[in-house]
Amino acid sequence: MDNSHAAAINNGAYSQSNVHGDTYAHRDHNPYANKDPYENKDAHKEEERRDRQGPWALDFEIIRFFRENYNAGVDFEESPRAFFDEEYLLAIRLKLLSRNIKTMFIKFLFMVIFSSITLLLHTKGLMIFGSIYILVFLYFVAVPMGFVKYCRQYVMDDTDKGKLKKIHNTYLSWIRPLEIIAMNIFTLFFILLEIVIFFNVEALKNYIIEITAKLKIAPLNEYVSALSIQDLQFSILVTSAYFILAYVLYWVFIYKIWAPKWEKVRLINEKAFKISHQRAALNLMDKLTKEDKE
Repeated sequence: MDNSHAAAINNGAYSQSNVHGDTYAHRDHNPYANKDPYENKDAHKEEERRDRQGPWALDFEIIRFFRENYNAGVDFEESPRAFFDEEYLLAIRLKLLSRNIKTMFIKFLFMVIFSSITLLLHTKGLMIFGSIYILVFLYFVAVPMGFVKYCRQYVMDDTDKGKLKKIHNTYLSWIRPLEIIAMNIFTLFFILLEIVIFFNVEALKNYIIEITAKLKIAPLNEYVSALSIQDLQFSILVTSAYFILAYVLYWVFIYKIWAPKWEKVRLINEKAFKISHQRAALNLMDKLTKEDKE
């Protein structure tokens, strides 16, 4: 009797625990573990997610801002909240400032390394390092500036009163230091440095020999001693040529190919907008002024 009574009590307690277990089972249950029916699988949303994770995420964010708001940029009656969201616009500017500083530091460091190492390289090594420098230059400087020109296609009102025009001018002014410093100033500085080194190449060779001698690495000492003045001068000329080539590629890419292309697109878009607004205005006028027919 005692055992059966204890068993009944245990069964009752177990059943009660099951009742509560069923009540709270949803806490650990995820009905969407395998598939979320509310997941947004739109192609443009998926593209945005990839952009946020890929290179130039900040530039794609700015492009989305222009793309999503360019309709309101020509509407003087109303504007989206983003136009007045100073916190959001300030955050973008601070991101640009941070990116500019980081880019200028990386580029300056790479130019120093490039100028130094190429002194000890032969033709094949010069070409490899020169190609890397061109790619780094285009990646960190030319492409972000290209995004600025790309955004021009969304500036429908190009007058001083244009809303997106003002925002685009601000965007341009915050990214302009990247062009002025990382491209113009750095390129001019290092070319002048290469010229100075070229005319003092003998003193440079003696200095390199002294430095390598302190390292006490026999193969390196022999390699440096075997370098001739002509070898060093050739390396200096090739390095300078890559600096100039990168500058010319930037100028052609941005101001001869990219900017004119998107300016033409902007003019086409602007014309289409004017025609569309004119047609809408005519339709509205016809609707309001036509005589009622009984």
